[in-house]
Amino acid sequence: MQRHLLRSSIVLSLLAVGFVGCGSASPTKVSLLPPAEGDDTEPGIGMIAQAECTDTLDSVYVPRTDLPPYTESQRGKVVRCAFDHTLSSVDLTALLAKWGYSTTAFSSSSEISSVAPNLSIYRIAYRTDRLSGAEGLSTALVLVPDNLVPSSPVIVSAHGSVGLADTCAPSRVALDDDSEKTAHALSLGLAAAGWPVIAPDYAGLGTPGGVSGWLLAEDEAHSILDAPAALRQLLSPEALREAVILVGHSQGGHAVLSAQAYGRSYGTDGVLWGVLAMAPPWFTANTWAAAITPVANLSSEDADQTAFTMEYFYTHGMLYDGAASGLASFVAEKRDAVAQLLSTDCDPASKIKQITSTPADLYDPNLIYMLNTCIFTGKLCDLGQSATWRPRLHADRPALDAYGAPVVVWQGGQDTTVTPARAQCGFDTLREDFKAATDATDRLTICADPSATHSSIVLNEMGWVQSWISARLAGGTAPGCGDDHILNTTCDDLPPNRD
Repeated sequence: MQRHLLRSSIVLSLLAVGFVGCGSASPTKVSLLPPAEGDDTEPGIGMIAQAECTDTLDSVYVPRTDLPPYTESQRGKVVRCAFDHTLSSVDLTALLAKWGYSTTAFSSSSEISSVAPNLSIYRIAYRTDRLSGAEGLSTALVLVPDNLVPSSPVIVSAHGSVGLADTCAPSRVALDDDSEKTAHALSLGLAAAGWPVIAPDYAGLGTPGGVSGWLLAEDEAHSILDAPAALRQLLSPEALREAVILVGHSQGGHAVLSAQAYGRSYGTDGVLWGVLAMAPPWFTANTWAAAITPVANLSSEDADQTAFTMEYFYTHGMLYDGAASGLASFVAEKRDAVAQLLSTDCDPASKIKQITSTPADLYDPNLIYMLNTCIFTGKLCDLGQSATWRPRLHADRPALDAYGAPVVVWQGGQDTTVTPARAQCGFDTLREDFKAATDATDRLTICADPSATHSSIVLNEMGWVQSWISARLAGGTAPGCGDDHILNTTCDDLPPNRD
């Protein structure tokens, strides 16, 4: 995985014995600006090599045909880089205020600036694994503050669901476009602290010829775990420490939890120092199978659930069985409409009524029968389509590494997308995963904001997130939070909370 591939064994040994503290970063800021003309001083330690970022913005999304054969050593290799624009401190402050960030929302830690920085924005493409080592390409935004904290961590920002069409990729969408408000608010809120941020689109989203794996744990994890290698190629070595922090919202929360689970076996360029998931759908993936059964009894009014379920079966079919199999789960007469909707619309839920009044009518009746029987009775699970789909459903909530990176989960009490009752199913599973650790309470923290919705959890808790990251890096005491018991709920056990 680029220039630090040989370090992977060292990284894994560090994970195996626990984390080595990096100590507190110096509060001294450095400039990313190139020296003035005629100035012989060295540029700032974090400056991106402009000579290597000469692609046009549009070409970032065009796969190259002149690359060497893909091998493990190519993971995270940046193959496209374009300068987008500079977001001034004034414009950044105004944008954060527009979205609802409070001026007091940000940490006053001595390691981060209390004044919003100017941000240099880049778009890149880097190589990554898909399933079974197949070659993939992930595009990403890179945000570099001009007051970069020396020896910064690598911050990976993972976005929520945006649709499957290439035009939906957050890196393609303007930072002030409200259609991607939450994705950009997450990345910009982290970069406002003075840390460099890489925000992947996930492999297959934004570039032609493929599809991203929606809630496909392994596929998401690879894009996230290869992002640090990409960022390290763009900044001088002394600009970044080994520590890698993963922060994700919604689907991105699922992605970073999956990355924690795969981190030891797959590796990353650095050491996973912390994982923070906000409103992650960490309930059983059997939910998507149950959604097409008579038990769920969905109607076209259940548009979000219907669209998510379509994305799940469509993308998993393509990535497991080949591009021609993405529509195999759907009845023949609906396949063209499903493909058109999912491949062109960033908000497929808004168009569900155009293709069906009863979502179950979209799917192969045999698939519905087999999954319904398997999930709710435990029978026929080793036969036919149950035997095909059960392992895939199981794989999408991988057991977390009890001795891997510490994990924080934030949940909103007013979330109607990942409801508190569904979130509790994920909490129960996470606690079971971490039971093996003797210091489990230090490795898993579950926090609740009773007033937060699915989106506002990011705006409400960014100050806490910044403080938590600073504490992790400095080896200090993490801030407290209201735990999930204040939501006063139990797991919604339909379907049963098992994998």
